[in-house]
Amino acid sequence: MADDQKTTDDSARQPLLVARGTGGRLVLWEDQIWLIKYGLFGDFFNFLGFRFGKVSKSIIIRQISSITIMRPFLFPNFITFTYPGSPASTGNLMHDALAENALMMNFFDNRPFFELKAHIDKLRYEH
Repeated sequence: MADDQKTTDDSARQPLLVARGTGGRLVLWEDQIWLIKYGLFGDFFNFLGFRFGKVSKSIIIRQISSITIMRPFLFPNFITFTYPGSPASTGNLMHDALAENALMMNFFDNRPFFELKAHIDKLRYEH
């Protein structure tokens, strides 16, 4: 009976925050963040040979060592997460923005991403 109750509780669980970007979305849970890349923007970069792909990545919050928001001049801002085993920054903004640990943000309103970063920082320091 306890297992049935646990399953019901897990299915009723709601994310703390969802931030939608140009290339996908970030879903924040109490203990992890899901980085989900999809859409026409990714398909366009795949067509150009950048191997953007459709990615679904789960990152444990306590493993995140840094969160960086980059503001390139020519294309949308992007957010990157550094954790053990994450791709190293190359200095090439396009390559770094398309890495598995990064997500391109919106062209204009990025408040949900800044809110998400603040929320993750709070969760990281509570543990």
